[in-house]
Amino acid sequence: MANLMTLAEIRAHIESDLSDAALTELIDAADYSIVSSVGPHAVDGDITKVVLGGDALLFLPRPAVTFTSVTEVVGDVSTVLATDDYRAWFGNTLDTRILRRLNDGTNPRGVWGNRVSVVYAPLNDDAQRKQVEIMLVRLAVQYRALSSERVGQYSSVILDFQKEQANLIQPLVQDYAGAGLLV
Repeated sequence: MANLMTLAEIRAHIESDLSDAALTELIDAADYSIVSSVGPHAVDGDITKVVLGGDALLFLPRPAVTFTSVTEVVGDVSTVLATDDYRAWFGNTLDTRILRRLNDGTNPRGVWGNRVSVVYAPLNDDAQRKQVEIMLVRLAVQYRALSSERVGQYSSVILDFQKEQANLIQPLVQDYAGAGLLV
């Protein structure tokens, strides 16, 4: 998996006298923060998510463009579901982050089995991810390991790096409390 942005792209947005190697390390760290928080980039291909079942609805962390396969495990039996066994929706609204188990398909069941593996192509949010990556690298370049700084009449309070990093990533995070994500 390659980084979402290249060194040249970052240099076009951030002015810094850091060496290429040092700036590349910051890009790697920013990219890792994004992927570890919200999953792989859309350009990396399909995502496989294993979630706990047991309910009529199954929640994915990211919207899907297409579903490659949905495999349900009930006890010791694993079944690759047909497309008429589930529907991406919630109520009367299409929502490709929520799959409803259908009880009138090829493999009918009113609720999902114990575990469900969903392989899907995520909605491409890479443009938003690039904005966040630029801001994360800029934050890292400007970071000073001080709580405050004073020079003559000038004084400033330095922002908490980890808190600011989390604030920058937060818009990418889809919060589905109780979604039962395993991986």
